[in-house]
Amino acid sequence: MEQIEFTALLHTMANRPDKALPPGKSVLSILARSRDNPQPEDPVAARIADMMTRAFFDSAAEILASADTSAQLARLQMLYTDLHTAYTDVLPPVLPQMHTLSSPIALDPSRSPLEIGRSDLRSLLAAIRKRCARVRDAAVDTLTQLLTTAPADDVTALAKAIADAVRGLLKLAEDMKNDMLSHAAAQWREEDVRRWLREEALVNERATILSLWPVDRSRRLWEAWMAVSGTENTSKLERWVARLITAAGSNQPVSPPPLQPTEEADATLNVLPPYFVFCIPELVRVQNLVQALVITAALRSLVPTASSASPLVSRIWTLLSAEADADPFARSETTLPDLSAEVQRAWREAHPDEDADAEKRLAAAIERILRYEDPVFALLQKRVLGALRTSIVPAVEKYRARGAPLRLLAGRGRGHRATPSQGSGSAHDDGFAVDVGVVKGFEDDALKAGLKTCATELGSVVRWIIDVWGDEVL
Repeated sequence: MEQIEFTALLHTMANRPDKALPPGKSVLSILARSRDNPQPEDPVAARIADMMTRAFFDSAAEILASADTSAQLARLQMLYTDLHTAYTDVLPPVLPQMHTLSSPIALDPSRSPLEIGRSDLRSLLAAIRKRCARVRDAAVDTLTQLLTTAPADDVTALAKAIADAVRGLLKLAEDMKNDMLSHAAAQWREEDVRRWLREEALVNERATILSLWPVDRSRRLWEAWMAVSGTENTSKLERWVARLITAAGSNQPVSPPPLQPTEEADATLNVLPPYFVFCIPELVRVQNLVQALVITAALRSLVPTASSASPLVSRIWTLLSAEADADPFARSETTLPDLSAEVQRAWREAHPDEDADAEKRLAAAIERILRYEDPVFALLQKRVLGALRTSIVPAVEKYRARGAPLRLLAGRGRGHRATPSQGSGSAHDDGFAVDVGVVKGFEDDALKAGLKTCATELGSVVRWIIDVWGDEVL
């Protein structure tokens, strides 16, 4: 669960940092960790965490000191795995010490498991000493001394020294990561941090999704989703973008596929393939924007004689677009009476002499036109989705032409880095926008701007999917 939450946070920071940062803060600010003003720590939580950590390593020392060689090796291997995870982003993966930590422990008949552990940890500390900041030298030397002076003939003392050294190494890894971030905060520019975050998010997202939906199952779910696209005489990109736009136009919120292979997705739900899982918040927002556009245009059509200076469209659009980030299952704060009141106010201004019966007919028309099956509503939605289909792919193709898209090999996980293409920045920092043009029924300035926002945000999702899954979807 922590990995999923971390990947989701990275995705948000890479694509919509404004949703994760405090007002007025830059992305660079997340790396600025001042030693003079550390974050306050909950003393109770810190005490509990320390007790749990101490208990874990006391247990590890006890098992390492046992006479059962297989138990010693199993616990030592577990500690190696923890160290490898901790130093993955600190030390180069090609180092022999990193290979040792990630491989089964090589038995040596002439040495005990504890002697092997002592030797491997000292070798790791030597590699760290060459690469850590000078302020960490003392900690490295202390841990090295701890391992060096532990007597070989006292199994209990040596086991405790190894357990304490691993605990110290894990703490040292966190300190080194903070050193790296502090250095980056001092040396990097805002665009450098955004690029780094994007690279981390791309790799994490792919690895996390494939850990939940393995490669073969992800491909099967993608193919099943594409099987209902109904667009064969187009490019692969055009086909899946059209399929995605159809999903965005559904009155059912998009949702992820089941995690269990034996569990079938509900046919009535708007289920997407695994590749889109971390994009679902953006896609739900696009769905809300599409509906807001159609509702606003539909209500505008009921007052065709309203003056161009009438605030009707901008007021309705402001009400509806403000809820674009809302939970799709939550109750809307904007009700039908709210919308009806806005339309009736504009109608009275345009028709000051009409009687009460005309207002009743208008109220009935308002309720009718906001139903999905209403011909006017359906026509306006068809125009919005059509505009998205014809505008997004050309804009994305233009973006891709700025640099070769990122391609990751299927199944690659953390530790393998690839450099995003020249045009791989988020839509929030590289000027990417989708020009939709003029769409009939959406000529008002507020609707033209809203349609452009909707298309640009959906185009940004398409760009992201290409960068993470280009080898699968192109």
